[in-house]
Amino acid sequence: GQYNKYSVDAVIVDEMSMVDAATFYHLITALNDDCILILVGDDRQLPSVGSGHVLNNLIASPNISHTFLTKIYRQEKGSDIVKTAHAILSGKDIDTQYNKESELLFLEFNKLEVVNEIQKITSLMKEKNSNFQVISPVHNGELGVNNLNIKLREVLNPYFTSGKTAIKMKHGSCDIFEGDRIMVVRNDYDRQLYNGDIGKVQSISMSKNEVHIKIFDWCDYELDTHSYINKIFTFKMEEVRSMIRVAFASTIHKVQGQEFDFVILPMYMEFGRMLYRNLIYTAITRAKKKVFIIGESKAFKFSVGNDRETVRNSSLSELIDSNILPLNKVEKYVDSVAVQI
Repeated sequence: GQYNKYSVDAVIVDEMSMVDAATFYHLITALNDDCILILVGDDRQLPSVGSGHVLNNLIASPNISHTFLTKIYRQEKGSDIVKTAHAILSGKDIDTQYNKESELLFLEFNKLEVVNEIQKITSLMKEKNSNFQVISPVHNGELGVNNLNIKLREVLNPYFTSGKTAIKMKHGSCDIFEGDRIMVVRNDYDRQLYNGDIGKVQSISMSKNEVHIKIFDWCDYELDTHSYINKIFTFKMEEVRSMIRVAFASTIHKVQGQEFDFVILPMYMEFGRMLYRNLIYTAITRAKKKVFIIGESKAFKFSVGNDRETVRNSSLSELIDSNILPLNKVEKYVDSVAVQI
């Protein structure tokens, strides 16, 4: 904070759309006056979980310089995913007819069939050792991540049997078994473990109160080697309950900022208020190669046409522009805002 300044010449913040107002305040008050701050993000993705719409407000202010990055690196040039993403942002009608050659594959199934279909697709991908992720807009219900994790464990965790020892989780989270795919959901700076890291439960020892988890693509940033390895960490049971979740399926919010070769996305009208433009845009742009949209095409079309969730009441840009909030309090820190397209 303001009493513990960072002694650095420049700071680059990636995934800026995920930064809320309070976090941004603490960031800028922790920087020296001559520090250069560069913000990188996509203001069309989901806004921060916390209050505010900081990136959007900064871009809206004519007093803050910004640059649009137009070259796509995640998907190939001319990708159907990129074309559809731009169409979503424009609210255009999108062809949801089945086309097996497309990088967006729409599969129409009723609710009774969709879980079984997701199990089939993920089983085939596992056999091919593909990099894939099932994502859903919601936690609860038959097509929420909690139930999908239970169903996907049956086909994706070869070590699972219903009688095996499990770590009993709290607050409705899915219990954790040996062999489960997991996600870190809370930062542990001492061990360089970060929210969004993916791994696998190697073993559970109730007698020792220990859980061994392999974290994929872990990097020791302190060594500055940029070398990524699969590293096994030891956790206590209570640590697991507070910072680890099963991740055969994850919410769209949880995978924001990540990328996978293949994404499987159930879409149904019953998702209700979670069907909106920013959410579906964020979901499909997680994929590098192909997106499987399974369920009701009308739910996808409804999401594209619904932009109401993009609106958040915030006065940050007005306060900057009217000089009620002195411009130098923000502008002296923000060298530029780079907006990803």
